[in-house]
Amino acid sequence: MAEIGTREPTPAYYPVHVIPCETRSECPFFKIEKIDEDQCIAICTVADRVMTRSNVRKCVSSIWKECPFYKIGVESSSS
Repeated sequence: MAEIGTREPTPAYYPVHVIPCETRSECPFFKIEKIDEDQCIAICTVADRVMTRSNVRKCVSSIWKECPFYKIGVESSSS
């Protein structure tokens, strides 16, 4: 399940990256960061980058296990 964390501010372009903070994904490599009172961004911990809203839609759908970053993350976790 996604976690909400706080760390040094991650550069984000608000119109492309901001998502609702209640967004959730079953992907273990999906992380939510709060950037404002009620605004968050999603981070792919495998790619170590801020995700766009269109990428987030894929992560929260039923096809998240087909993501190439998920597959890379699983492979590197098991080795």
